[in-house]
Amino acid sequence: MSGSSMADQLRQLGLAKKAAKKPARKGRRKGPAKAKQKDSGGEISLAAAYSERARDEQRQREATAREKRLEQQRRKEINDALAKLIKPASQNSKDADIDRFFEYAGKIRKIFVTAEQQQALNRGELGIVTFRGGYHLVTPDVVEQVVKVKDEAVAHHPQVADDDELT
Repeated sequence: MSGSSMADQLRQLGLAKKAAKKPARKGRRKGPAKAKQKDSGGEISLAAAYSERARDEQRQREATAREKRLEQQRRKEINDALAKLIKPASQNSKDADIDRFFEYAGKIRKIFVTAEQQQALNRGELGIVTFRGGYHLVTPDVVEQVVKVKDEAVAHHPQVADDDELT
């Protein structure tokens, strides 16, 4: 009996219960145990809550960025379509020297026209559209096409001319 532990000696005499064998572990842990998702009370741990919030915020940022890209793409398509309509049809003249006033977006705006263009505007044979910060004289059929693409781009519609416009 010498060299054995006291527990072994008691087991040999039948005074102690035999020790239950512990199951061998499969694999070794390399770091600290991962935080439990739920405590015994059913609450989410602080680390899990922070990680969930971070994932939600990331999803929200991605969704916002995706919506912004789609909106930019839509605006670019509209501007490209307006450029194809307005640039070739613009009747603005470099030697225009007469001020023609009109109302747009609640303010009185000005465009320089020639005498012939002013008469055509007054008769309703020309319209005014805004594009990339400038005003362009175009024919009524171009105005109708611009209305289909972007209604807000029409500054003066020839068929809907106001009687109280300034000339």
